[in-house]
Amino acid sequence: MGVLAVIDAKHADMQFELTIRDSFRLYSPAMADFDLAKRYIGEFGSGLRAGDAFHLAVAKNNRATAIYTLDKAMVKAGEELGLPVSLGIRPS
Repeated sequence: MGVLAVIDAKHADMQFELTIRDSFRLYSPAMADFDLAKRYIGEFGSGLRAGDAFHLAVAKNNRATAIYTLDKAMVKAGEELGLPVSLGIRPS
């Protein structure tokens, strides 16, 4: 997009990779994740979209102790499903 100089973009990419490596766990989806996501979507009052349901299912099946999002609808749905979902940041 031309917003960053090449060197700055490379630095930002390196910082992102370090953050991912040091701060997050990555999981490969399993069939049980797809099945649980389908059940979550079946809760029509939750308002979950397919991608959000899938993320919550993967987190649930891998016993996540915290799930962070900036999507208030996902927080609400997660709470209704008994999952540890929060905004992760406090609004000012």
